[in-house]
Amino acid sequence: NKNSNRMSTASKVTKLNIEGLIPATYSPFDSNGDVNLSIIPSYAEFVSKQGAKGVFVNGTTGESVSLSIKERKSILEAWMKVAPKYNLKVLAMVSTNSIKDSQDLAKHAASLGVDAISAMAPSFFKTTTMNSLISFIRPIALSAPNTPFYYYHIPSFTNQNQVQQGDWNMFDMIQEIEKYDLIPNFVGLKYTGMYATFLSFADVMNILEYKNNKYEVFGGRDEMLLQLLCTGVKGFVGLSYNFAGKIYNDMIKQFNNGKPNIEKLREIQRISHKLSTIQTSVSAGKWGHKYMLVMCGLNVGDARPACVPLTDEDRIRLNKLALQWNKKYENTNTGYDIFKPCVISKL
Repeated sequence: NKNSNRMSTASKVTKLNIEGLIPATYSPFDSNGDVNLSIIPSYAEFVSKQGAKGVFVNGTTGESVSLSIKERKSILEAWMKVAPKYNLKVLAMVSTNSIKDSQDLAKHAASLGVDAISAMAPSFFKTTTMNSLISFIRPIALSAPNTPFYYYHIPSFTNQNQVQQGDWNMFDMIQEIEKYDLIPNFVGLKYTGMYATFLSFADVMNILEYKNNKYEVFGGRDEMLLQLLCTGVKGFVGLSYNFAGKIYNDMIKQFNNGKPNIEKLREIQRISHKLSTIQTSVSAGKWGHKYMLVMCGLNVGDARPACVPLTDEDRIRLNKLALQWNKKYENTNTGYDIFKPCVISKL
């Protein structure tokens, strides 16, 4: 019957168990603001050399809410063509504010054979209770019943006040989903609610410890990778891993070497934070972090409105900081001198 079919489907769907970095990919645009698919093969090669284990496509960093359904499908198709060459897992963010479009994107992703799909809460009409959130993500997940589903927890954008105020958390939601077998292919979360969720680290640890690590949590805050390692998180999705994978992989390697050097970990953490000051050196609303990848030699273009476009003055500032960064690390054998002088000297 229907229930037994759902249970047999659930037994086939397992979490990905990814250990390492998963860049949240940028959607590449040309000078006219149109999607530029031609750069994705080079993009895949670049993140692979940074040590990526997979890619998270069409998420927040990918400006999913600024893309048409057709564009989102074409970008995902392009990544699916090249990802196997570099042994990259592909996780596709499929939600929109329209449940029907979300289901369409989920079915499309599953038809391509993605490794997992993900969905966040709607960002206009809000989910005001745990049950309303489950009611939104459930039909999306069930549109691809044989594909692992990860909930994308980012309350800073979806404004789930109840989660922020501590009325309920992600661990509560997981237990509710499991109790009634509501989403058989639910295998975990991309947890980007570290700042906005009440007792977020405790929430993450409760999820990871539940039923012998039944569910997977991907850390969604680059600047908190070290803290998340301490909670037991092993996979990380973030924008910095597009261009600074070597730095963060060094942090993971140092943490996992059996006898981690605390001072060395702090130093790598400081380096990662200093790199972040480059991308945040432009005013609010401008995507300096996307231009970081441009300065690495991958012209993914600027962000779409409502993001504020970079000015030549912004690029000059970023170029100057990138040159200073390269000079500091060019003879250190760390691989941290990531920017290309031939690119950053040219506007």
